[in-house]
Amino acid sequence: ISMWGGYEEKTVPWLQRALISHGFPFFRTGMQKGLSLRSAKRVAAAKEEVFKLLDDVDAVLSGPDAKPFLTGDHFSFVDATFCALTAPMMPRCFLFAKQGGEGGSIWPDGLDRPSMWARGRFAFGTQGDSRARTSAESIALVWPTELVKLEEEVLARPCGKFVLTMYKTYRRKVLVAK
Repeated sequence: ISMWGGYEEKTVPWLQRALISHGFPFFRTGMQKGLSLRSAKRVAAAKEEVFKLLDDVDAVLSGPDAKPFLTGDHFSFVDATFCALTAPMMPRCFLFAKQGGEGGSIWPDGLDRPSMWARGRFAFGTQGDSRARTSAESIALVWPTELVKLEEEVLARPCGKFVLTMYKTYRRKVLVAK
C-alpha cells in the first residue's frame, strides 16, 4: 500500500490512512475470494485474455497499415484509455522516482525519470510516508519476479513502447480540441 501512496501524510487524509491501515487485511481477503485471485487456472486464463488484447494492439501498431495512433493519425481518447489501462502493467516505469539500482534505469533510453503516477505527488516510500521502511529503489529491486517478467514482456512489445512514448509525449500537456 505504501508504494501506491496510501500512507502519505501530505496527500492522504488521516481518516483514509486509518481505513487503509486497519481495513486492508479485510479488503485483501475479500478481493482474493471475490475475484478468485488464488486460482491458478483463473489467473492463467485472465493473463491469456490480456495478452490476446495486447497482440491485437501490436498488430494495429506494427501492421502494414500502421498509423502513429491506435485509431489513425491523431491522439484520441482510445489512445489515452489504452495507455491508462496498460501503464499499471509497467509499475517500475511509472511509480518509482528512480529506477534500477545495480541494473540501471528500466527506461529503454537508460535515463532515470521522476514518477509519472499522479504527476509525482506520491513519494513511494521515500518522503512523507512515516510507515515506509524501504526506499523506492529497493522496492523496485525486490519487486516480485512474476511482475518483473510481465513488465519486461510488455515493454518489449510495440504496445509497451507505444505507452511509454505516449506518456513521454502527452503526460504533462494540456490538450485542446480543435
